[in-house]
Amino acid sequence: MGAVLQQRVQDIWQPLAFFSRKLSPAQQKYNAYDREFLPIYEAVRYFRHMLGSRYFTILTDYKPLNFAFQQKRDKCSPRQFNNLDFILQFTTDIRHINGQDNIVADALSRVEVITAPVTHESLAAAQESEDDLRTLLVSTTALQLQEILIPGTSVELYCVTSANKPRPYAPSPLRRQIFNSMHSLSHPGIKATVKLVSKRFVWPAIQKDCRAWA
Repeated sequence: MGAVLQQRVQDIWQPLAFFSRKLSPAQQKYNAYDREFLPIYEAVRYFRHMLGSRYFTILTDYKPLNFAFQQKRDKCSPRQFNNLDFILQFTTDIRHINGQDNIVADALSRVEVITAPVTHESLAAAQESEDDLRTLLVSTTALQLQEILIPGTSVELYCVTSANKPRPYAPSPLRRQIFNSMHSLSHPGIKATVKLVSKRFVWPAIQKDCRAWA
């Protein structure tokens, strides 16, 4: 989980403090709503010495939490009720923010999956040892792969060259790393993530894999 305490000065957000920690094994089993609500509770608790007697707004990229303070108390679990009761001592203002605008807090909650971008050299090495690629090259598939020299480099990669922009074939060992490098920092929605990955790379069942990982 991750959070950032910020102040707005002349239309610019300025970070003041940061908070992040791993979920416990028990917390990892919470449902999606509780896993998203827990960081708000923990962040307010962590920053409480700076938030007391001040007006502030909680921003979250999980839209259902917009209505957290409006739900009936008899519909809450004991944990949800206790967390809400604590937060209500400080604020009742919680608003939705797009994931692409919540980069800092989202990155803090995903430190362990931040990965370096996949390089042309690593792609070339992985393609060289990919048996599935060899099979695709001699079979009839929708993926029309050609080995081309990547402009500005000395690296040759098997790519799909439609739409006047080469999209390298991503061998299976690198696919999750490619997905993480585009999804983990800004945490876009499923459709946006699929579009981001598909515009830059290609492999069989790319949409199915991205949706499973998102």
